[in-house]
Amino acid sequence: MVMLGLANSRMKDFYDIGVIAHTMPLEGIILAQAVRATFVCRNTETSAESLYVFSDYFKNDKDKKIQWKAFLNKNNLNNNTEFNHIVDEVQQLLEPVYQSVANQGAYEMHWLPDDFHWKK
Repeated sequence: MVMLGLANSRMKDFYDIGVIAHTMPLEGIILAQAVRATFVCRNTETSAESLYVFSDYFKNDKDKKIQWKAFLNKNNLNNNTEFNHIVDEVQQLLEPVYQSVANQGAYEMHWLPDDFHWKK
């Protein structure tokens, strides 16, 4: 999701993370460790800047919207969520964790799927 930018065609990643965000309580410390380990393993640098995948340009890209609808149709998913909305949800879950990793901090928050936000 991070490295490919507009070349990313893995709509399943967005879908899966969206499902996780809506259904699973998460521990920020554990998720931050996993994100950090993934970046290290893939030799990818972190930065204090927001990720391109969360930019308005990416969220509103016409081709991404088409890919998203095709993914939903191909997998018979009765999901009317627009692409920009699913990316917003993924961003709400992951961006604070990513920023914590980029700033070498510990993310001592808890994700509450019913409330759809992080809480101390």
